[in-house]
Amino acid sequence: MALIRSCCGDLEQLRPRLAPGVTLTRFGDDIVFLHGNGHSLKLDDASSALVAEFTGERSLADLIAARLSTGDTAVFDRLLTLMTRLTAAGMFDADCAAAFRRAAPVNAPWSGGDRRWPLFTVRPGGLAALKGKILLSTPGLLLTALLAAAAALMPSLQGTNLLIDLTGGLFPPGIAYLLAIVFLAFFLSAILSVRALLSAAGLAARGLAAPVALRCRYGLFQLSVDDTPVVALGRPAAVRHHLLLLLTPFALAGIAALLGRAGLLPPLMALIHTLALFAGLYAASPLLRSDLTTLIGFFTTGEGHTATFLRRRFLLDLFSPHRHAPETDRLILLSALGLLWFSVSYNYLWYVAQNTISHLLADMLSADGLTLALISCCLLLLVLPLLLMAVSLLTMLAGNLENVARTPLSRMRRLAAGITAHRVPATARITAFLKQIPLFSGLSDAELIALCAHIRVVRYGAGQRVVAQGDRGDRFYTIVAGQTQVVVQDRAGRETAIENLSTGDSFGETALLEQVPRTASIITTARTVLFEIDRDGFEQFVVASAGGRTGVTDAIRLGKLLLAAPLFSFMSPRQVAAAVRRLIVERHPRGATIFSQGDPGDRFYLIKEGTVRLRRSEEETTTLDVTLGAGQFFGEMALIRDIPRTATATAADDVIVATLTKEQFHDLIGHSLFSGRELDAVMRERAAQLGKEALLACSSD
Repeated sequence: MALIRSCCGDLEQLRPRLAPGVTLTRFGDDIVFLHGNGHSLKLDDASSALVAEFTGERSLADLIAARLSTGDTAVFDRLLTLMTRLTAAGMFDADCAAAFRRAAPVNAPWSGGDRRWPLFTVRPGGLAALKGKILLSTPGLLLTALLAAAAALMPSLQGTNLLIDLTGGLFPPGIAYLLAIVFLAFFLSAILSVRALLSAAGLAARGLAAPVALRCRYGLFQLSVDDTPVVALGRPAAVRHHLLLLLTPFALAGIAALLGRAGLLPPLMALIHTLALFAGLYAASPLLRSDLTTLIGFFTTGEGHTATFLRRRFLLDLFSPHRHAPETDRLILLSALGLLWFSVSYNYLWYVAQNTISHLLADMLSADGLTLALISCCLLLLVLPLLLMAVSLLTMLAGNLENVARTPLSRMRRLAAGITAHRVPATARITAFLKQIPLFSGLSDAELIALCAHIRVVRYGAGQRVVAQGDRGDRFYTIVAGQTQVVVQDRAGRETAIENLSTGDSFGETALLEQVPRTASIITTARTVLFEIDRDGFEQFVVASAGGRTGVTDAIRLGKLLLAAPLFSFMSPRQVAAAVRRLIVERHPRGATIFSQGDPGDRFYLIKEGTVRLRRSEEETTTLDVTLGAGQFFGEMALIRDIPRTATATAADDVIVATLTKEQFHDLIGHSLFSGRELDAVMRERAAQLGKEALLACSSD
C-alpha cells in the first residue's frame, strides 16, 4: 500500500464503484467499451476485469492484494490509469471521484476553449428518426458514398480569385476579403452542423435521444451532438453510424461539385466544396482522433484510442525491423492507406490555396493599410495551418526515426548527461533514464516515481572504492555515468580486476538477495555518478520487476548481454526484459557437446560464462575453428535459414549459456533475412568468417 500512498494518498480503504447508468458493451472476445454519461471508453481485458469489480463491495487494498497474489505487479499502474480515465469521463461514482481528485488531481485534456450550450433534443420517432433510418440503411449509405465520390467532379479554379468572386465584385478588395473571412467561418460551421444533425437523426433512428447543443471550439460556433451512446448498441450499429459521419462531409463536397458543374453559383459551390473536403479530411485523418480511427478501433484490440497508436507508433513500427503482431500490421496498413488518401486530397486543397494566394500577393502590392491587414489575415488563415501541419509531421517523423536509430546505450548516455549536469536531478530525468534499463523497464510510471523516493544520487572521483569486499551489503547501485572495475581479492590479499562496468550496469544485488557480505569490491576508474537504491526500494520494486529474487541476477547480466549484442540492438528495454524472462539457462561441463554438425536447429545460444568452441568439417577437412566467449552468441544460422547445424559446438571449459527456442527466436527478430539491418550485419559477418576459415583450410592443404 506504500505505492498507493505515495502516488495518490491514503486511498487503501476507498471502495471504487461506477456511476449509475454506466454499462459495458463487449464487441468481441477482447474488444470492450464502457459507456455512460455521454462518453465511451475502450478497455483492454485486464482493465475490463477490474471495472467488473468496481461494485463498491471491495476496497482498493483488497483488489490490489488479490492481484498481487497472482503475480500481477502492474496492477498499480492499471488501477491509477483506469481511475483517472473514469474520473475524467464522469463514469466514476461522485464520492469516489471526489476522493480520488483530492488524492490525485485529474487534469482534463485541453479542449481548445470548448464550450457547449444545450438547445434542444432530437427524440426517437418523428421525421428526424425516419431520415436517420433512410440514411443508415444500406441504400442510404451507398447513395452517400456515391455523392462522396462525386467530390472529384469539381471544375477547375485556375485563374479564379475565389475570395473576391464570392462577392461578385460588388465591394473593393479590402471589404471583399473581410466578407470572405465571414463566409469561411459561416459555411464551415454550417457543414459541421449538418454532420451533427445527421448524427442526431441516426441516434433517434436507433431509439436514442440526442441532445443538440451549440458548441464553441477554437472560436468557431457549430451544432454538436455526442454520438458515443451508439456504442451501447453493439458493433454493427456503431460501424454504420460512424461510417455515415465519415462520409457526410465528402457527400456535401460532392453535392457542391454537382451544383457547380450545373452552373449554380460556381464560386460559392467551390467554397463549400473546399470547406467540406477539408472537414472530410479531418474526419478521415489517421493522425487525429477522428471517425476513421474510431472505426478502426471497433476492430482492433487494446486500450484507449487508435489515434494514439497511429500518432505515436505508426512511423516507429513502420521503420522497425522486428516483426509485429497481426493487429499492429493491420493498423500500419490502414494508417498507410489513410496517409495516402490524405496526400492525394491535400494536393487539391493546396491547388486551391496556391491559386488564391497568388491573387492575394498580387493585391498586396497596391493595397492600402486596411486592405493590407485584411489580406494578411487571409494569408494566415490559408498558410498557417499548412505550416503547423508540416512542422508537426516532421517533428513526429524525426522523433520516431531517432527512436529507431538510437541504441539503448546511446539513449542512456544522452539521458545521463542531463542527470550529471544537476546536483539534484529532477524526478522526470531519473525515471527517463531508468526506463532505458531492462531491469527497470517493466515498472510503470507510477512505480518509477515511487521508486525515486528510495534513490540517492552519489558521485565519486576516479580511484575511489564504492563498496569493499567483505562489507555488509544494504544498497543496490546502478551506474549513470562513468566506469568502474569489479575487483576480487584472494586469500593472499592480491586484487584482480575481473570485469568492467559502465553506464546502465548494476551491482550489489548478491549481498542483498543472499544476505551475505560483499563478494567483490567496486572501484571507479573515472569520475562516476551512481544511483544508490536502499534495501526497501530494491525489494519492493527491483525484485518485483524482475519477476522474483531468482530473476534479478539474470535480468541484470543477461539484459546487459542482449543490449550489447548487435542482433538485439533494435529492441526496446521492455522487449529486452521480456526476452530475458524467456531465456532458459543451461550449464555444460568442459568437453560436453552442445550440438553436432548436421543436427536440426532448434535453439539459439547466448554465452553467459565460459567459452564455446565451434568446429566445422567437410570431407575430413576442418573449415571452421573458432572460440567464442561471454557475451557472444551462436546457433542462429540454422534458425534463420531453416537448415541443419553447420558446425559442432563444444564447451571449451565449464560454460553457462542462455537459450531461446526456435519459435521464441523467430518471434523476437523475425523469420526473414531482411527483417533488420542488425540481422543483415550479423549474417554478413558470419559469411565472411566462414569464407576466411575456408581459405585458411584450403591454403593449409
